[in-house]
Amino acid sequence: MPSNLPQLLLFAAHLEQLRHRRAPRHFHALWGQCQANLTEVLGLRTNAGISRARQRIADAARRRFALSDVAAVHATVESGTAAGKVVIDVS
Repeated sequence: MPSNLPQLLLFAAHLEQLRHRRAPRHFHALWGQCQANLTEVLGLRTNAGISRARQRIADAARRRFALSDVAAVHATVESGTAAGKVVIDVS
């Protein structure tokens, strides 16, 4: 079964950014319990598991290509080195 740990880590980072942009009272009212639950869940994970999840996040970021690099995208997919999805940014 695939782990959702990378998504949890990304969500934790997002919540941390929100915490700094919102007034403490407002943040706590909207996201306080969610952040507490997330902190508890992440605390149950091993450091090795968290490191692997962070590596998966970094690997996924390297699979983003600009539309102008479509030849590189095709070569990456054809070579079999792209594990997972490849993203082409069209903006």
